[in-house]
Formats: sequence, structure tokens, C-alpha cells
Amino acid sequence: KMLKFETENDIDYKKKEFVYYKEVNGEALKIGTFIVTDVSDSDTFESVNVTAYDYGLKFANPYTTSLDYSSGSITLFQVIQEICTNCGVELENASLPNGTFIVDSNQFVNGEQYGDVVAQASGINGMFATTNSNDKLEFIFTNETDEIIEDYVELDDKRDTQPITSVLVAPSEELATAGAVMKDKTLINQYGEHWLKIYDSYFANSTTKCQQLISAIFNQVKGFGYSSFKSEYSFLPYLSLGDKIKFKNKEGKLVNSVILRYETNYDEMILEAPSII
Repeated sequence: KMLKFETENDIDYKKKEFVYYKEVNGEALKIGTFIVTDVSDSDTFESVNVTAYDYGLKFANPYTTSLDYSSGSITLFQVIQEICTNCGVELENASLPNGTFIVDSNQFVNGEQYGDVVAQASGINGMFATTNSNDKLEFIFTNETDEIIEDYVELDDKRDTQPITSVLVAPSEELATAGAVMKDKTLINQYGEHWLKIYDSYFANSTTKCQQLISAIFNQVKGFGYSSFKSEYSFLPYLSLGDKIKFKNKEGKLVNSVILRYETNYDEMILEAPSII
């Protein structure tokens, strides 16, 4: 998350951390701890422009490791644990769906950052990676909420996506036939074949590894569907990726969806669930 704001030029913000709260309906909600990366003069000497990022910034450094991948005993969860230790960020999760998968070689040798490894790990677990309001790295998929999105300026109510019924994990699109496939026949009979296809994962780089990883991903995402939408100016800063919500469509009906993308500044927010992700 990034913050940009203008403030009085009476505090030395450079290289400082601060906890950011946002008032919503009279309640102060913690958004997280932010690290200042830039301070520049505004149009007047009395104020400055400040840019800051949350603890996700700590993962923006080149990946280094002391793990002995050649031992044949390093798990994916251990990879993530070491990253959190190296970056000085706590890990929220006690386990991951594919956390016991053995990582037998370091594929991140071309200048990739810690965040790149985290992103690859989240995808191969069928999850999102986020920095939560407690400044911890958290892997999530969906989270049940009672939130109803109705206080918006604009709403683009698009269409319902079909539930995922089939999953393919392959080393690359060119080697799709060398990948692993799982299908839910009951869901296919009900909805038809609708695919999640994962290619070019750093971890699923062989047929054997695809076969080892697919089951946990399939169990995460099978039956997952939602109504595609884009809501502008519903300021709910406590919502996060994966949060299940309802919104009132143009006919006033409640529709189920999930937060898959969001943008926010100090006063405005865009929540979105694209139809293709």
C-alpha cells in the first residue's frame, strides 16, 4: 500500500515510520505502519509532500538465502519463514496448503526480489499475499464478511463468472500436455468446464512437481465464482483482498462477490472484481 499526502513542514519525516489510522463513521481504524520513502517541497515552504509505503516495502530487496536446497528437505513454508526473518516481517500463517512441498533448488538467481518469491509462493498455494493491518505477511484466499457495498458514487455491475471446475498446472503453456489436471465431475455436470490454468511457476517446473502441487490448489479454488463489479468511492479501508462481500446492483438486489483489486487515496476508494484475472 502507498500513501501520498501533503502536511505541514514542521516534522522531519525522512526515513521515519508511522502508524496510519483512518476515521470511518467516528471510529479510528488502523491501516498499518508506513515507511517514508520520499519528502519533497510543495508549492509553499510551509508544507511538504510525503510518500510512504507499508511493510510490503521490506520485500523490495534482492532475494538471498542460506537454505541448503540440495539437502532435499527444504519445504516451501521454510522458504517463506526465512524470507520473513531476512526482511524483518512477522508471518501470520502457521501453515500453507502446499507448505510441505519440497523445494529442491533455488530458481531465484537472476536478481529477483523477496517479493517475487512471495508472489510465486502465493500463486502456487492458490492464495493472495498481503501485508495486513498488524504489519504481518499474510497469505489468504477468501474471508467471510457481512459487508454490504451500497454507499458508492458509481457502480459498474458486470456479469457473473462461472465457478472454477477444472485446474491445470503446467511448466509452461508450450508444455501444457506435460502438466497435471484435476476436474470436479459433479461441478462440471452443473456448470460446465471452467478452468484455472497456472503456467511458468518457479516451483512447478517439472511434471512431477506439478502433480505434487495441484491437489492443494484444486481444493482451494474448485467451485470459486463471483459477480464481477467495479465500485467507486465506497470508502471501506478495512477491506482487503479476498474479502467476500455483497453489493446492491442496479436493480437493488444483493449480489455475492469478492474483493480482487482495490485502489485508494485519502478520501476515495475503488473496489473491483474483474471478470478476467
